[in-house]
Amino acid sequence: MKINFSEIDDNSRVWVFGSKNILDSTDKIKISSSVDDFLFSWNAHGNDLISSYTIELSRFLIIALDESKFPASGCSIDALFRLVQGFERELNTDFFNRMNIFIYNDKSIQCVNVLEIKKYFQKELLFYDLTIDKKYQLETYLKPISQGWCNKYL
Repeated sequence: MKINFSEIDDNSRVWVFGSKNILDSTDKIKISSSVDDFLFSWNAHGNDLISSYTIELSRFLIIALDESKFPASGCSIDALFRLVQGFERELNTDFFNRMNIFIYNDKSIQCVNVLEIKKYFQKELLFYDLTIDKKYQLETYLKPISQGWCNKYL
């Protein structure tokens, strides 16, 4: 069961998928249509999952799942990942490359290989931490690299 993103509980589980390419309006329409259909019928062992999504900053597809009534199952998560993998093929982008890091540099978001962040590094360079797993963490997922998982690559 899909609900508005603003209405889903802040403790909801989230998956943040970062697109290597900027998503234009046509891409967003394709994604929105497919995700709407998917979430409308998303279930785990016959139980409707309370879920939502948003597309942020033309880079991030964020799926939220309120597991307070029914948790996701392995099969339901696999179905979500297959959906996003389909977007990779259809839109010729990459949502799953864990070597990609999204930095906020010169008032824009850049997707770079984590092994290359040294050449971008400034003391307060910001990155989007896609490893968050709760909706309330979206308030702080833009943080200094020095405070994130990727600081070991500096």
